[in-house]
Amino acid sequence: MSGTDEGSQDDSDDQQCVNSSVNMSLSDRLKQQALDVHRMLKQLEREFEEEECQTYYILSKNWLDKWKQYVSYENVVSNQSVPNTSGKMMPQNFNHDLIEPYVNECFKFYPLSTNPWNLWLKSNLDEGTHYIVISQQLSSYFNQYYRGTNIVRNATGKGKDKKVIANLLKFNAILMIPNTVNQIAQDNLTQLEKEYLQVDENANLQDFYTTILKTVPTFRGNYNRQNGVRIWRYTNDTDPHKALFAEIKKQVEDLDFNDDQIFNFSGSPVSISSELTFKSLNLTDKDIIIIEFQQINRPWCIRHPFCSSRRKVRGVFQHNRTNRSLCLQKGVLLHRTMQNQR
Repeated sequence: MSGTDEGSQDDSDDQQCVNSSVNMSLSDRLKQQALDVHRMLKQLEREFEEEECQTYYILSKNWLDKWKQYVSYENVVSNQSVPNTSGKMMPQNFNHDLIEPYVNECFKFYPLSTNPWNLWLKSNLDEGTHYIVISQQLSSYFNQYYRGTNIVRNATGKGKDKKVIANLLKFNAILMIPNTVNQIAQDNLTQLEKEYLQVDENANLQDFYTTILKTVPTFRGNYNRQNGVRIWRYTNDTDPHKALFAEIKKQVEDLDFNDDQIFNFSGSPVSISSELTFKSLNLTDKDIIIIEFQQINRPWCIRHPFCSSRRKVRGVFQHNRTNRSLCLQKGVLLHRTMQNQR
């Protein structure tokens, strides 16, 4: 299988190719690279639809085209004479052109340095135009010779419906903590900053929650680590950030610093289930996912008919049987500025 079997015979053969190339001339080494990559691309083309592998890598089409020129790929695979390689520039930093340089993200998911949800790509990338899909075997091969950023993505579907999409699902996200409400009450915060998270659109909400729990040790602060997070959805057809800010401001503007920072919330709790995916939420730019954190010995910020702001609930969920909404109440997240980048 050409996907993720790192201990396969193919990988052993690739390593032997690397070792034997030490004594080759530059032109011979580049020719060998062209032949090796051609073989692995053809193998992936043959096996992609039927193999059970679900993990693949994204490679910049622009970088690949430059690499093909560098190794005289077309000449080599068509068994034509290869032009002189002297003076050719080795391509580096593969995938650099696909990466979004700055995104105002809420926080990084665990593991911080390798979780693919932490790597932001430019919008509207198309396979064949901006990138191609490659196997882990081929990704490892390129890493032996060139530098760059590995982009991991999962496949969806089976057979002819199997595909790999580079862009993840990006959505508005806000971290709601008592300090945020207090800053609004004291006029130190005049608007809600637009922040974002991204996930695989086929990730289910239970797995998302599990990932958040694994992220907990990367944060620090005096927050409830046992049952201290709830997830909500807020929708406004005009400007959800502006509308939510106004909703909070109207209720807390007379609060003092030592008062409980609580407000009535007109949104709804998010159902947490392994049977629901993020794609099924149909999120748009009119929606905000709010992740609420509870400080130790303090009430929840949000008061809602289905979830008390003070009552402690044992277990993971508080279930309202009327609308079958679930209030997530286990784990903890803190603001991204308090996250340890360990």
